[in-house]
Amino acid sequence: MITTNITIEEYCKIFDPGVRCLNLINLGVGIFDTDSRRIEKLNAIGTARKMRINKTSDFEVLSSSKLPWYKNSSNKRVEWSDIDCINLTIKERAERFRDNQMGNKIEEDLDSLEDDEIEKWVDNLKNGLTDNIYIISIKDLLIKQRLILDGVHRFVALYYLCLENEESLLKLLDSDYGIFFIEFESRVGGFFCPCDFMNLYFNKG
Repeated sequence: MITTNITIEEYCKIFDPGVRCLNLINLGVGIFDTDSRRIEKLNAIGTARKMRINKTSDFEVLSSSKLPWYKNSSNKRVEWSDIDCINLTIKERAERFRDNQMGNKIEEDLDSLEDDEIEKWVDNLKNGLTDNIYIISIKDLLIKQRLILDGVHRFVALYYLCLENEESLLKLLDSDYGIFFIEFESRVGGFFCPCDFMNLYFNKG
């Protein structure tokens, strides 16, 4: 994996944290702040980096990344509001997709809805890249946990290819286009997504 530091300005051009359900107010970033003021505040609490995935082994490094999708202690799919919810990892979700495709599990409603979109990405990726792919994440440095904010379906599709069709994945990695992780790191990163990180802070994930 090739990692380079990027500016907060570059990060916000690729992914505007103000357009998602991120709790910027808790970080002192007001919804009426100017772009320059928002960037100034984000600079004060964290840094950004870009990671280009260039080897299949990079996916294993990222396999424990958490998703905004959930299961319970019985491994059944649940919503974020369930008292027993645990964030799925990218590896777990890709394996669920694989098992559902093979008919080894009874598809749950939440799996089924997501699988349709994941399958579209798998089919598209087998035809090669026509543009760069970006996966957006945030990492809380205090608990060393990463949460995927954007690009969840395409990340699961890529990891599925890593598990089941490495030849197709190698062709993607050799493409003129790249697969990039864009990440914001902060010791207070959890305040961006309190519902997800609440589980992770208490070691439920």
